Amino acid sequence: MTVSREEFDALKQLVVSQQQTIARLEAQLDRQPENADVPISRRGLFTGVAAAAAGAVAGLAGTTNRAEAATGDALVAGSYYNVVNHPTSLTFTGGATYKDYAFGVNDGYLDKFQGAGTICANVTGLPAAIYAEDLTQSGRVGIFAFSKYGRAIAGSSETGIGIQGYGSVGVYGLAANSGGVGVSAYGDSQINQTALKVDGVARMSRSGLTTVKAGQKTATVAVTQLKATAMVFATIQTATSGVSVARVEVKTTSPSSFKIVLTGNAPAGGAKVAWVIFDRL
Repeated sequence: MTVSREEFDALKQLVVSQQQTIARLEAQLDRQPENADVPISRRGLFTGVAAAAAGAVAGLAGTTNRAEAATGDALVAGSYYNVVNHPTSLTFTGGATYKDYAFGVNDGYLDKFQGAGTICANVTGLPAAIYAEDLTQSGRVGIFAFSKYGRAIAGSSETGIGIQGYGSVGVYGLAANSGGVGVSAYGDSQINQTALKVDGVARMSRSGLTTVKAGQKTATVAVTQLKATAMVFATIQTATSGVSVARVEVKTTSPSSFKIVLTGNAPAGGAKVAWVIFDRL
């Protein structure tokens, strides 16, 4: 049995009408005083309305092969057949009583789709399956993800890039606690994988340039949070015949620092020494 467009529209209008009635009655229930002489029964008011709505939906489902929605229709929950040929937009203007989000989805801890089944999107012929845009000027985010125990965001690609960032800062990582890691990179050396590849300038905040004054052999540099795992590399940047860096002595007790020791006295004008700190595992 088939359904004409007119019959479908009539059924849809009935469902919408029942939904509006439910919303209006629920607002009445929320406003009525607790000591009302004749309190409104939530169950009594909603039973008839819910039955009518269920009947309308059941009638529609019984006359079609599948539940689906097309352009201009309401989104059908529990259906794989919501197909549209225009973008669908939702604008949130505020007023939420729980959390400020325009659209929320929770997988109910069902752990489907390998633990990541909350939202799935597939856009044929377009550059992005899921697109988020922040048009404010207050530095908010386009996409925010939270995970209590696992990975908040994971990216995977068979032949391309798993996660790519583009902006004034392409990818930014922030360690959440003491001893945490802002950005972690891993590559299996057994199969010739590279953990970190840098094309361009690599800048280290724990690096610098110091000068050993003329006639002296040492220069001390104060650096916070120097640990026993610190490795300080130092090289002379000026021409010093017969003089080079002999060693670097690291002091980890507060205030921490390291001392650059030359093999001989620095020449006239001093000796510039570049240094960088790495921490071993």
